[in-house]
Amino acid sequence: APAPAPAPAAPAVAKDAQVALFAAGPAPKLVNTPADAKSGDDVSAALQAARLKATTKAGAVKPKAAAAAPAAPAPAADSSDAESSDEELPKGFKKEYHPEGMRAARQREAEVIRRGRIKDKGRRKKAQRKPLPPVPEDPVPAQRGGFPKDWPATGFPPWFADQCKKFGHDLNDAKNVDALKRVVAIYRAIDERPFVTGRFLSFEGHIENLDLIAKLVPQDRADAIKAAIQALRKVDLKCRETDRKKKPPKGACRLCTIAGGYVVRNSQTCSDFTICKTRVQLVDNKLKVTDLRDPYDSDDSANADHLLDHLKFCPRLRLWVCNYCNANLIPLLDML
Repeated sequence: APAPAPAPAAPAVAKDAQVALFAAGPAPKLVNTPADAKSGDDVSAALQAARLKATTKAGAVKPKAAAAAPAAPAPAADSSDAESSDEELPKGFKKEYHPEGMRAARQREAEVIRRGRIKDKGRRKKAQRKPLPPVPEDPVPAQRGGFPKDWPATGFPPWFADQCKKFGHDLNDAKNVDALKRVVAIYRAIDERPFVTGRFLSFEGHIENLDLIAKLVPQDRADAIKAAIQALRKVDLKCRETDRKKKPPKGACRLCTIAGGYVVRNSQTCSDFTICKTRVQLVDNKLKVTDLRDPYDSDDSANADHLLDHLKFCPRLRLWVCNYCNANLIPLLDML
């Protein structure tokens, strides 16, 4: 009698459901191995072939098993790019606890932070190579409170006169000198140091300091300080109305024009700059200034007429500026 046909070889993978299960991740070793496998054998290649067979039409997984098993993610081009270490993730995130999409988002955020730190380090090194200029000395002589002891009986001390001239006061103008004398008399009456422009403090900030002093002193001195504040505001208002014109001049804000011209003149890439409602262009090495205010749009405060700017306690006109410069840029420049 003919010899019986040899038995077929044992399948590498016993069940289709297990094939689908293993298709969802990297192949483990010595799991669901053939009967003739020995301990220590690497059966990764056999399981990879089984996964490939499960994705083809001939070896498709049964519908019931496919519904039970999760869908396999698309294989990454490079396993080193797909997998990330815990050190690359923010603190508190573990790669085995979070999906790959979430890990990728966290990696992008970490990369943005890392590059920002590199830029900050570069800025610090640049600042160390080119340090900032030193802080200028205080023009007012050091004294512990009270009205200055070196104030002469007539006129002004040299440091006060120099600071006034630096910021635009005309000590040859009788009206200007008279306004400064009235201000000095107010400060002398309450025994406080007069306000001086250019000490990194605005006039409104100086008034706030006086209000704070009034809360900490006896009632009679507090009343005197509050009366002095009102008197200072009256002197400033009178100076403001002395040289006021009937109508502001037409055209763009001059201070915005100066700032925009400085930008386009010194920038290698910017030749068209708009600040507030003033557009400054550099055309054929010449400045072209355009006023963008709309007189028919009264809802936007930037379209309002320009305001008169003057130095504190100075009765002369200094400049007509827009609302933005009058509220932000002018006080900043007067503090420096």
